[in-house]
Amino acid sequence: MKTSNFFERIIRLFDAFSPKVLVIFRISIFRLMGKFFLSQSVSSNNIFNFGEKDKHIFFGYYDITPFSNDDKIILAMRAPLIDRAPKIQDYAEVGYYDINNPESNFISLGKTNAWCWQQGCRLQWHGERENKIIYNNIIDGEYGAIIQEFPSGNIVKKIKRSLYALSKDGKWGLSLNFSRLQRLRPGYGYGSLSDKSIGNLCPDDNSIELANLETNEVRQLFSLEEISKIEPHNSMLGAEHYFNHLMFNLSGNKFLFFHLWMDRNGKRYSRLFVANREGDNIKLINNSGSVSHYNWISEDEIILYSLIKEKNEYTYAIFDSRNGEIKYFGKNIPSADGHPTLLKNGEIIITDTYPDLCSQRNLLSYNIKEDKTKVLVRFDSSSDLTGEFRCDLHPRISNNQKMICVDRIIDGRRNISIVPLDAELL
Repeated sequence: MKTSNFFERIIRLFDAFSPKVLVIFRISIFRLMGKFFLSQSVSSNNIFNFGEKDKHIFFGYYDITPFSNDDKIILAMRAPLIDRAPKIQDYAEVGYYDINNPESNFISLGKTNAWCWQQGCRLQWHGERENKIIYNNIIDGEYGAIIQEFPSGNIVKKIKRSLYALSKDGKWGLSLNFSRLQRLRPGYGYGSLSDKSIGNLCPDDNSIELANLETNEVRQLFSLEEISKIEPHNSMLGAEHYFNHLMFNLSGNKFLFFHLWMDRNGKRYSRLFVANREGDNIKLINNSGSVSHYNWISEDEIILYSLIKEKNEYTYAIFDSRNGEIKYFGKNIPSADGHPTLLKNGEIIITDTYPDLCSQRNLLSYNIKEDKTKVLVRFDSSSDLTGEFRCDLHPRISNNQKMICVDRIIDGRRNISIVPLDAELL
């Protein structure tokens, strides 16, 4: 065991069994020491925030972008100050800010009661012209999605399903059971409507669905039961299964998805699949039982943090969706799990960390060619928001690759922060 890992485990053990006031004191001392010994590339003075005193301002996950094509507008959500999972009566607003005006107010375009703390309502630009937005909502008592004109807010269409993933051209969407997802992975699905699949461990009618957004037709691609039969683990015996993390590649001709299950002792397992858009040519890419954050880096390649059985370690690696081949990074790739995105034609990985011993989340850049990691910014993290309600940075890069947008906590409230990105800092 590395000395640093051993030291961290001792401190975590200390925190777990110490009074909160003592933990806060310990963190304060570590942060004070960090000012002298820990550096960051971007000055905190150059970071500006969008936030409000009596609301949470945030966007959600890292796999979609809030930035408009010209990087002048950033989409956002405005949610009530609640410290629990949202219920059907808890509406959040969808809207935007003017990036060029840090003093601008939130412009509301609508509201939704189909949202969560980690994924938001999957608010995003619809289509390549970016004169529309799309987000999940409850429509006639069922989960659906709303397409609105931007910036008028006029409703263009109501989609029959809430969508997890959207193809870049805006023609196709992927859906899953959001109520089941929320029950089995709180913070990622919606609890507004009851989960009708309770008691069914691996439903044959619980599926990933493909929605044609032009015709509003929806069809089932494959079910949990079908996927669970592909190279099953012994841990699946008596386990409860679900889907999560759907994402189209750039052209929209294939998508990745996670198959997850909870064994009888409550332990979670996961694996990565890829399928063609129509649900055929299903391939099991990582069957280690432990996969985490991901991103498409080309039409066929996926960056993934996961357990690599061949190396018996957790690390970032590149998986080829055509044949399952694995490419590895250099020895200085960030060792901890984060939310990865690539920039500069795949030369740089931008990712983040969970709270360190200073209770700070770090925004990182990794230069693949130079095998070099830098800390761009260190953000203080609130120890009061954990589990389902935590606020991960979820870095999202602007189209001109000169800004990074993150969600963070300031004075107990979620804020969106814009980090300027200079090529020399990477």
